[in-house]
Amino acid sequence: MSVCLMILLSFSCRWGEDWPPADWTQQQAPFAIEGSVYYVGGAELTAYLLVDEAGLILINVGMAENVSLVFDNIRQLGFDPAKIHYLLITQAHFDHAGGAQSIQAETQAEVVAGFGDTSLLLSGGKNDHVFGDRLLFAPVNRVRGVKNGDHIQCGQLTVEAVATPGHTPGSTSWRYEDAKTGKTFFFQASLSLLDDAEIHNNALYPQVAQDFASTLEKLTRENADFYLPDHLQFAKPPDALADAVPNPEWFRDRSLLTRQIERCQKALDKKMTVIPGKD
Repeated sequence: MSVCLMILLSFSCRWGEDWPPADWTQQQAPFAIEGSVYYVGGAELTAYLLVDEAGLILINVGMAENVSLVFDNIRQLGFDPAKIHYLLITQAHFDHAGGAQSIQAETQAEVVAGFGDTSLLLSGGKNDHVFGDRLLFAPVNRVRGVKNGDHIQCGQLTVEAVATPGHTPGSTSWRYEDAKTGKTFFFQASLSLLDDAEIHNNALYPQVAQDFASTLEKLTRENADFYLPDHLQFAKPPDALADAVPNPEWFRDRSLLTRQIERCQKALDKKMTVIPGKD
């Protein structure tokens, strides 16, 4: 298991030389996934680009340090970052939305997230139900909140918001169908239930356990041609070599989502059996 994944799943408040992991800001060559969808993220923190003549839609950006990396990757593919019309966020944490304000400032893109995450984005991550004020990022000036089933339109691109709360109150996955090929793409918000997450009597997120449970049940019915997670580690095939180069085939595997559902369900079941104040 990579250092990144161990930290993500077993977060502790240890601040040291290994935080954040080096691969979170490591360059990764961009590549076409299929049709109008491209990978423009780094070696671990993902970012996806949807392309249309009318403009570009970016899904996640990573940390503030990842903005230049993402812009360079977009340019390498022959596109202009200035044409980013929308930045869609899967969850309002610094490792996915930390660079959102920079993207907005440089491109005037509209930042879009689930309603439950808008306050986190506007405050730069304050009062997070797991981290408190420990993992802050630059507050985003303007955020458009969406609910399940809302659509973002850019030229021929239509992206649907899929509410998948739990990791954050407004965690939102995004579904896109290519009008030319009919292929569907599911950009998935995190299903990680962190060790530090309190799911009983959490004043900042009282319904966290119920949201995780409903999201997991909902995702068992998700059927897409491509599954695109927020950490590249989650897309890596179980039998892939440590230095395997990512490619579009990674995202075609339906078991990619199934493995994450099973991992989260196991963590949720374990936490549900531990009631604070009881032996």
